[in-house]
Amino acid sequence: MPIELLDKARLFDGADVTLMRREDRWWMIMGELADPAVPRIDLRAAHLPRGATADRTEWTIVGQCAAPAPADGWDATGYHCVSYVRGRSGGRWVERLYYASSAAWTDITGPYSIGFLEWDGSQWVRHPEPVFTATEPWERGTVAEPNLLHHDGRWLLWYCAGLSTDGTQVIGFAESPDGVTGWTGRRIFAADGEFDALVVASGTGFDLVTAKHPLVAAPGPDDGVWWARSGTLGQWPAPVRLVSTTDGTSWHRDGVWKPSLVREGDSLVVFFNGSRREGRSPGLSIGRVHYRLR
Repeated sequence: MPIELLDKARLFDGADVTLMRREDRWWMIMGELADPAVPRIDLRAAHLPRGATADRTEWTIVGQCAAPAPADGWDATGYHCVSYVRGRSGGRWVERLYYASSAAWTDITGPYSIGFLEWDGSQWVRHPEPVFTATEPWERGTVAEPNLLHHDGRWLLWYCAGLSTDGTQVIGFAESPDGVTGWTGRRIFAADGEFDALVVASGTGFDLVTAKHPLVAAPGPDDGVWWARSGTLGQWPAPVRLVSTTDGTSWHRDGVWKPSLVREGDSLVVFFNGSRREGRSPGLSIGRVHYRLR
C-alpha cells in the first residue's frame, strides 16, 4: 500500500484537494495562498491526461479556476477545504464546490460558515451568501470541512464542528432537499477525534473515509486516515487504517486531514493533506495512498 508525496514541481504549495471526473479525465481543485501579502485562499485546478487513472502523477496545473472571494464578503478569507459534488437541485443537475470560510482571520477555529460555487457551463460562480451556519450548542459557533453526497434525491452533508483550542471537534451531519435550504436531521455523526468525514457512493455500496487530526495537540497513535465500506448507508463496520500520522514519515508527521477518495475497480486512491510545522519544505503538502482491495 504505497503512500506518496506528490511531485512538488507540479503541485507546489497546494492543499485541501477535491477530485472530479470530467471530459474523460480526472480534475483536481485545490486551495492556495496565491499572494503571500493577501491572506486569502484562492482555488486552482490541475488535470491528468485523458484516460489516465487517478494513481498517475502527470498532473498539469491550469491555474486559478474561480474568481477570488470579495474583500467585503462573508467569505473574504477565501475558499477553505473545498469539496466537489454533483446532484439535482431545482429540477436540474448541477455541479458545486462547497467550502468553508469567514469574513476575517482569527485563528484556526474560525468562526466558519459553509457556502458554495456552482458551475454555469463555463466558470465557477459564487453563491452570494452562506447556506449552512452553526446553530447547535455542540457546534460552538463554527462549521467547516464540508463533504457532500447527493443520494436518493437528498443532499447529505458531513462537516467538522466544535473547533476550539480547549476541546475536541466532532463530525456533524445534516441533509437538505436542494443543498441550499431546508437543512434537517442535524446531529453528531462521529466524536472520536475525527476532523473530516467523506462518504462516496460506488457500485452497490458506500465508502467512508475519515481523518483523525488533533486541532492543537500533538498527533497520537490513532490519528491518520481510515476507511470503511458498507452496502447500506449509515451502517459502518470497523474501519481499516490507510495512513498513520505517526508512522515516522517526515512530511505528514504533524497531521493528515482532508481526504478525497476515488474508487477505480478494485483499488482506492485517497488524496490527503500532510503537515510538517518545522524544518525544510514541504510544510503543507498533498499526499496520496493507493489501496488495492484484492
